[in-house]
Amino acid sequence: YASFPALYAAQSMGIPTCVHESNAVPGVIVQICKDSCVPARTDDNGVASFNIAIESGHKLSVMSCPEGYEYTGEAEVYLDEGATEYTLEISKVG
Repeated sequence: YASFPALYAAQSMGIPTCVHESNAVPGVIVQICKDSCVPARTDDNGVASFNIAIESGHKLSVMSCPEGYEYTGEAEVYLDEGATEYTLEISKVG
């Protein structure tokens, strides 16, 4: 996968990452929330990185997709404590 180098580097530093696969879609805005929210935008490899430790109760949400794309998964996904990766599926509209 094209995102492997960025994903591997982030995970080796203990940075939780969010990856959406298929054909990478840059510009998807996601956020992780618990007491406060931390947003991130996917890069050209489809990777969004968060520099926080995931604890019980953190949830991941897709806030927006670039024009022509949509996210049809769950509105909020609760992450397992210590999670370092979660994969999202972003689809082309039409």
